[in-house]
Order: sequence, then structure tokens, then C-alpha cells
Amino acid sequence: AQFFLYGLNMDPGGYNPAKDPELNTSGYPNCGMLLAIRCPDMGVIVVDGGYSDQFRCGGISQLDAFLHRITGREKDEPVDIRAWLLTHFHPDHMEGFYELLHAYPERYRLQRVICNLPSFSLFPNVNIKEELKKLSALIGTQYPGCRELKVHTGERLAVGGITLEVLYTHED
Repeated sequence: AQFFLYGLNMDPGGYNPAKDPELNTSGYPNCGMLLAIRCPDMGVIVVDGGYSDQFRCGGISQLDAFLHRITGREKDEPVDIRAWLLTHFHPDHMEGFYELLHAYPERYRLQRVICNLPSFSLFPNVNIKEELKKLSALIGTQYPGCRELKVHTGERLAVGGITLEVLYTHED
């Protein structure tokens, strides 16, 4: 197995703000996380997914190329995503990977989504329901065989030749 930290830094001045105002990212949060674990079987576990604004200016195609490269797949060969692990449901931890799956659904085989999302009642001022509906619709349409696993503290999962241990969930 091999562990990768992936992300695009957002310069405080934005990408090409003078040349193309549409690509200006100044004022957007410079945060987000996307980790990739290449499994011994050359599948990948993606942890979180980054903030969509970090993947502007060709960033989605760069992430696509990166995932194909680390798994040894040609661009026209699908990458086996053994699991997409969502640590929590904030935009900077899931939007970028959602955008990748939306842009290139045929290039990926998503097998599992692993998460433990809290009740919507804990987020009265955030429109998480709409984001979750959008995510569920994409997965249901493009990856109908994908399974959702709700994990709990202390559980161990074997995924792609790797054992994952859940250290903590919001339930604690």
C-alpha cells in the first residue's frame, strides 16, 4: 500500500485573476483535503475529496490523471475505487471528488462509500440535504452496485487488502 496526500493550493491572489476573472479564486477558502491510498491490488481508497474551488483551472483532469498514474491504469481504463471514505460532510472534504465522478463517471468503478453522517437536525443553517441528494443521485445513477457502509467507533474493515480501523465517529 502507498499513501498520497493530494491537493491544489489556492494562491491568495487567485488563479490568473488578471487574465480571466472567471477563474479568479481569491476570496475562496484555502482548505480541503483529499488523500489516496493505493491498495496492494492497485485499487485505491479515496479519503475525503477536497473543495471544488481547489479543482478549477483544469484541476479535475489533473486529479483524474493522478489517480490513473498511481494505479497504473491507462486513461481509457477505469480505476477501481475500493472505497470513498468521507470523514465528515463538509464541502471542503467531498466536493472535489464528487466533481471528478460527475465529470468522468466511466473512468471509475466506485465500490463503496464509507461514512457515518450525523442527523440533518445538527445542521439547521446548512443545506446539506440538497448536497446529499445530489451525491446520492450521482452514485445511484452512475454506480448502481456501490454499497454504503455506515461505520461506528472501533470497527475494522478490510478493503482492497488494507485494514481500516474506525477510531472515532460523531456518535461518541
